[in-house]
Amino acid sequence: MRYMKLYICSMLTAAALVFVAGIASADIAIGPLTKTIQVSPGEDASVTYKVSNKGDKPVTIDISARTWFSLPENMSIELDQWLKLKKKELTLAPGKEKRFKAQVSVPKNAKGELAAMIYITPKRAKTQTLGTSYGVSLYVFVKGTEQVAPAIGNAMITEREGISYLAVPIENKGNVHFRPRVNATVKVGEFKESIKLPFGKPIFGGKTHVFVGRFEKALPKEGICDIEVFCNYGNTKESVIKKDFKIDLKGVKEKA
Repeated sequence: MRYMKLYICSMLTAAALVFVAGIASADIAIGPLTKTIQVSPGEDASVTYKVSNKGDKPVTIDISARTWFSLPENMSIELDQWLKLKKKELTLAPGKEKRFKAQVSVPKNAKGELAAMIYITPKRAKTQTLGTSYGVSLYVFVKGTEQVAPAIGNAMITEREGISYLAVPIENKGNVHFRPRVNATVKVGEFKESIKLPFGKPIFGGKTHVFVGRFEKALPKEGICDIEVFCNYGNTKESVIKKDFKIDLKGVKEKA
């Protein structure tokens, strides 16, 4: 189980949390930070979270949840129809920990995936102008309805301030999210470089994310670039797709 301390949060929206590093007003740890479960339509499940107070003062925490993402076919399903929090508030003594449960009841008409963020918010002191918040993600795959369908879009090479970049769009044509590992091998004549593109971005059903990696070596100014792109969307050898591209470097232009 992983834990992370809470730091000052300057902005909280339904879509994201923006953090500003600083002194925490409450030394709180929460785990797990992300959880994916598989539940059949009409069935129930629960997820247990552990919250710890590692500070030297008692703290009271508000617990809430919001929809993180909805597929078009699940738009009619409200959050409280499938997710209920057993507790809405916890008080933690210094050095103590408590657990709370999130109860999942998957509607019979649900498809693909249900996703929510569960927010942990220590109550603010009267003198505080900024509060602390952290969201942990909960993903529910609706068993028997999942469709995993990644696709590699057209790779592009761009240049900015004399540095070359490889951009690869990854599309999710299915209905459950995945976090792909994307890497590429680039060859131009004697030039060869392998690039690992940043990992960690979840791609939800129907969405596309462009992964961008930087070349460490200087690309030739001319020539036909042979590119092999690999996308690993799971944890097995079978969950890898590959696509080849050819790019004429004469067409690569500097971007502002």
